[in-house]
Amino acid sequence: MKYLVLACVLFGALHAQELTPEQVASTHTYNHKLSMKVKYRRLLQNMANVNEEEAQEIASKSCDAAIKNTRLMRHGKRLFYAIRTQKCLIKVDALDGSTMSKKVLN
Repeated sequence: MKYLVLACVLFGALHAQELTPEQVASTHTYNHKLSMKVKYRRLLQNMANVNEEEAQEIASKSCDAAIKNTRLMRHGKRLFYAIRTQKCLIKVDALDGSTMSKKVLN
């Protein structure tokens, strides 16, 4: 009995690996519409008065270190760039370019 179960499992495993190219292609359905994240990012970028390069320049003047990443974010009614450098985390207001906060990293 256990040889019969083993043979069925083995046959099932071998059979499952033999997909035709059409079956493989049918499993990959691509949605070519813009995702909601991209639309949201574009909306935030259109609302910002300060562009990303200007915000990075403000952050580099505030903290003398190489910039690792920059992210445009919204919290409540505030729109800001969260900029991480090797030494600090700086929030720059995207509407007027002022420094909202500066946190020194250990």
